Amino acid sequence: MSGSRRCGMPHGDILSFAPLLVMARAEAEEIVGIVKQAVYEVAERNLVAAG
Repeated sequence: MSGSRRCGMPHGDILSFAPLLVMARAEAEEIVGIVKQAVYEVAERNLVAAG
């Protein structure tokens, strides 16, 4: 069972994360950059698969 499922979150095409409440700007920018890249990669794969 996935972690999100155990927490009562719906599953499927949902992106959720819980960053630290206190962090440096650079850390927040790193999180955003990683998530942005991941979303772009998944979107690209889906576009290529769709033709």
